[in-house]
Amino acid sequence: KVCFSSQIPDVLVSKIVSENRGKEMPLPYPDGPKLTVGPVEDTEYHDRPAVVNAWGKFYLPKTTKMEVIGYVEGTSYPCDQLVLMTCEDQKVYGFDGDELHLVASCLNHMFTEGIADPALQSYYHGEPFKDPLAPLDINLIEHLWTTLQSLVWLMLTHLSTKRSKIFKVEVPSPSSLFHLLCSLQLFHKQ
Repeated sequence: KVCFSSQIPDVLVSKIVSENRGKEMPLPYPDGPKLTVGPVEDTEYHDRPAVVNAWGKFYLPKTTKMEVIGYVEGTSYPCDQLVLMTCEDQKVYGFDGDELHLVASCLNHMFTEGIADPALQSYYHGEPFKDPLAPLDINLIEHLWTTLQSLVWLMLTHLSTKRSKIFKVEVPSPSSLFHLLCSLQLFHKQ
């Protein structure tokens, strides 16, 4: 679903949370849970900065700054407190102690339609890093490695024929260059 309401600046979200701290607001769906408005200090994660820090860095595809807006108790999510937060994209996420869940496409939808159960999408810790090298990246790395080997060979061959010195070390012969390239190849395969 697309939110048509205007974006609320992060500073304003913080101000609204601060001004309404401790207030309970019923959510339309699912029946029963109420949002208790408050910052991260009011949640069960108040003394777990590493967990809080991870929400914006290790779950979503891009690093983002998360702003806690409160928590909900009594949901079907596997936790006592589903900590709700929003970020630059204004989507609402809930943390259940293990996964970060997209529970509303924007703050407006959260207050008019409630939190999604099941989640619209779920993210696990480390998900952005599950495939660090895509096939295109591997092909590029192999191409660059081959190019580097060729350049090193040309450079060292040129230097050895001129009996030049590299960093005050004489390059003795092409056979030594061959050994150098072989060692580079072994290093590459490890």
